[in-house]
Amino acid sequence: MVYQKTNWKNGMVILPDGLNNLEEGVSGISLDNEVINYELAQIGATPETLANLAALQSKYPTGKTGIFVTADTGHKYIWSNNSWIDAGIYQATGIADGSIGSKQVSTISASKIVDNQLIPSEAEGQGNINVVGNNDYVMITSNEVQTAEKLVGTFIPLIITEKGKLILTANITSSLNAGYTQSLWLADKNKTVLRQFSNIAVPDKSAAINAKVPINITEGPGNYYLLITSKAIGTVTYRNLTFNTSGVQSPTVAEEIGNLATKIDNSPMVTTRTFDTIINNDVQIDKVSATDGIELTRDGNIVTAKVNKANGSGGLQAIFFPVHVQSRNAGFVGTVKVVPITFLGMYTQQIYLADAERNLGEVLGTFPVNSQASADFRVNLPASQDFCIALIASATGTFEFELSLNNSTGRNVNLQDYATWLDSNTYDYAHMDISRINYSNMTPKTINGVEYVAPYHTFGIDNGRLNAIYVWAEKDGTYSFCVGKLDQNNLIVDGKYFDLKLTKGFNSIGVNIKTDAASNLFMKITDGVNLYEGNQAIKVQTSGQHIDLSIYSGDYFTDNHALLPFGYDVTSLSPADRIKDVEEQQQKNTASIAQLMGATILTTNKGIKYRLVVTDDGTLSTKNMTPNKVRVFGNSLTATSEGFGLAASDPQHDYYYLMSQYILGKNPKADIQRHETGAWESSTNSSDRQKAFDDSVKPYLDTDTDLVIVQCMENVGSVAAKQTLTQDSVILLKNIKKASPNAQIIWMYGWWGDYTVFDPAQNACNKVGAKGINLNDIGTQKSMQSYAGQNRTLKGGTIRQIKEIEASHPSDAGMKAIADRLIANFDF
Repeated sequence: MVYQKTNWKNGMVILPDGLNNLEEGVSGISLDNEVINYELAQIGATPETLANLAALQSKYPTGKTGIFVTADTGHKYIWSNNSWIDAGIYQATGIADGSIGSKQVSTISASKIVDNQLIPSEAEGQGNINVVGNNDYVMITSNEVQTAEKLVGTFIPLIITEKGKLILTANITSSLNAGYTQSLWLADKNKTVLRQFSNIAVPDKSAAINAKVPINITEGPGNYYLLITSKAIGTVTYRNLTFNTSGVQSPTVAEEIGNLATKIDNSPMVTTRTFDTIINNDVQIDKVSATDGIELTRDGNIVTAKVNKANGSGGLQAIFFPVHVQSRNAGFVGTVKVVPITFLGMYTQQIYLADAERNLGEVLGTFPVNSQASADFRVNLPASQDFCIALIASATGTFEFELSLNNSTGRNVNLQDYATWLDSNTYDYAHMDISRINYSNMTPKTINGVEYVAPYHTFGIDNGRLNAIYVWAEKDGTYSFCVGKLDQNNLIVDGKYFDLKLTKGFNSIGVNIKTDAASNLFMKITDGVNLYEGNQAIKVQTSGQHIDLSIYSGDYFTDNHALLPFGYDVTSLSPADRIKDVEEQQQKNTASIAQLMGATILTTNKGIKYRLVVTDDGTLSTKNMTPNKVRVFGNSLTATSEGFGLAASDPQHDYYYLMSQYILGKNPKADIQRHETGAWESSTNSSDRQKAFDDSVKPYLDTDTDLVIVQCMENVGSVAAKQTLTQDSVILLKNIKKASPNAQIIWMYGWWGDYTVFDPAQNACNKVGAKGINLNDIGTQKSMQSYAGQNRTLKGGTIRQIKEIEASHPSDAGMKAIADRLIANFDF
């Protein structure tokens, strides 16, 4: 054993009594076998723990070989020179519960977890080519070959960080009868080909190649593409495609974070942040079913299907994954993974939407299956409705299916976000899960006059977002919640009140509510919801605890103990979220400025507003801003075959009627009309949208139209419909301006949907000088939505009930909120 001089304490090594055979050498001090044997005798034994030093001295008054730890101090003792010697803190002490959190792991970098400058998950094809990419592989199915006249290939995003030598690695397989040498190209961020990188061998279908290709990077840092051109008809799969300095194939973030879960000493950071609490899945795996001829077994989120009868051989053959969603109509992100176990060849996997009775609806997507494949798709689905995702059994064999479906209205955190938060040192997570509590065996606790209750501790997270609420209900019903704070008098302030429709039993509901460190979740205890006997510290508001101090008045909260019937998930906003919040605010500011550009508003003593206008010859005049001719174009929120917007209770309660009454109050002679424009939303290319404008918008516009209101975007859900949406939105507003050059334009959007359709609308408004109004904060409130069974009185007096699929449309309260928001943005 060698003790380096740099490890000496105060330049000395203290030896046990009787050991003096030291020999100093060049590298340090060597101790002979006497020292080694002594140390092994002391350290080799399993430590024995006693209550304190007195207990140790009492049990072993004449000493004992070994290491002994006292529980009161955590110090270790050894017997030396006829006495017990305190040898300091025992270094094998375990990590205390809760001692590891985001600060301790904040130095873990996603770039260190996944050492890859390529982004395979965002690979995209050009030409007649089908590309499926994720963090594990890129599967390229070519139906067209590269020619001198046309570029056909796959672009994989590449981030170059510095010049120098990098190594591309991949495991390559194909469905081809003959292999070939594949060219690898570099393209810039605009997909302009810059130069050939290198070549890589593609094998035939009988072999696999583990490629390792050195590449010299001469370009400066920035965003580029790796281009793989198409040289043969068929499928080529690049697994573990990695571009880095080491030449070592990179694992995925999921694999590495999964490894962390088994490596970090079983600390609470890992054991309480299991991935099923990070990645939400609304698929009811335990209720998966299939048609006759398909045998199913289940293991966690994986369903194994033995397909004995393929689709097309006498009736529908499919596997149905049921989904039940509690929240509002929204965009869902679904991920499907199909892994053949015993299967030869290749087929195209079809994914369908189906209802609860397993009747097929629209096609959600298709992708090729070879030895492994996956696909992502997004689709708008109604709220509080049972439906199914159907996977068509296109070939016989044994397959593993994984399917997850996440509601985008809640904050559904993916693993990449998780790694980003760790890397940015901004991640924090507050979790209060009740899913493992057996409430059916709990004893209810009665507190007289109880109103709202909350956990004792606040969320404790700045710049946070409440993503999910978990609730146990004794029966079906609508229940009241609040996110707010308690002031110095223990009264609720800054409260955001909302209702949730719950079913009997355990409920998991996605929400999206901004919070800060002082916020808390409050629930009203009413019929169907109980407190339960337990020692959980809580805050309780009762009707008998009232304070009346002028503006500081109300029923205040006191401390109590009971088990709450609800929990929550809160996460801090990632840097990307914070940037997005700033961008949204900037958009609002830009829109407001756009309204003032080129317009000077004058107000008379009676409050009538005029806009100052100037002709080309410099003549000034004024124009009354109260409109004479108003045209409104919208989807089902605005116009239906029943003559008024869904799901108002009658024609006098939709937003159009309320808005019209306001305008008529200002100008009784105003000409106001509404028209349906659903065709524009449902179109999937620019030419169809132009036709929709020409057919259903332009005929109703004139040069003297002075106010145009557009309400749409809610039904733009498919990938195809979004591809040209940005440019089509600008063209729509320019077409309106061309037909009605003097009109003010207002575009309302976002009752449901997501930012991928919100942003094109708002950006178009900013560019053209229209006013954009985002309704999403209203549409996400359950109290603003209708419900299945609500009566709807038609113009002829006929009464019908709102269907489940219509329930997410605005109720009367929602319609009034839309009208109020719209009127507040009028300039008259």
